[in-house]
Amino acid sequence: MFGKIFFRTLFSKLDLIIKNQTRIMDNLKDLQDAVAQEDAVIDSAVALINGMAEKIAALPPDADAIAALATDVKAKAGILAAAVTANTPVEAPPTDAPPTSDNGTGTGTSDAQS
Repeated sequence: MFGKIFFRTLFSKLDLIIKNQTRIMDNLKDLQDAVAQEDAVIDSAVALINGMAEKIAALPPDADAIAALATDVKAKAGILAAAVTANTPVEAPPTDAPPTSDNGTGTGTSDAQS
């Protein structure tokens, strides 16, 4: 009923699906790691900003203390800006193009549909 060509094509398609699934899962893991790393940086920045807000709220009405805090804020803002700049890619990372289903025929059909 089914010939060798059918099974060869079927196994080829299944192999392609498995390879693509593996690549997708690898890409997902890389993305999860990158998001976790960015979350850590964001959490640190939020803690820094919240700490500055607490310092400002606790200030006595003293011009020298306010000037010192302003200097501290400027220094930390520079450090934060440098960190963001250092960890921001200049260009978007390359993405893998999804596989086509036309088998190079340009018809948009696969072997199983022929």
